[in-house]
Amino acid sequence: MEKRRFKIVVDRERCVGFGTCVDVAPSIFQFDTEGKAVAPMEGEFPPQRLLDAAKACPALAILVADADDGAAIYPDA
Repeated sequence: MEKRRFKIVVDRERCVGFGTCVDVAPSIFQFDTEGKAVAPMEGEFPPQRLLDAAKACPALAILVADADDGAAIYPDA
């Protein structure tokens, strides 16, 4: 499976702990002790899995950017 380097930001103010990101990509997203989603800030991930998880967030709390140049990938800049 192809992987690419991304930066991930979960906006803790917006996250309501619905869990779709964890359901879609449990190898990337987990719940913390407050029931909010967390993910590594940067790493190599399968692009489609990461983007599907970000797009599934009903609170629009997940931001994804290219790790090399910082360009926004989701949501689009």
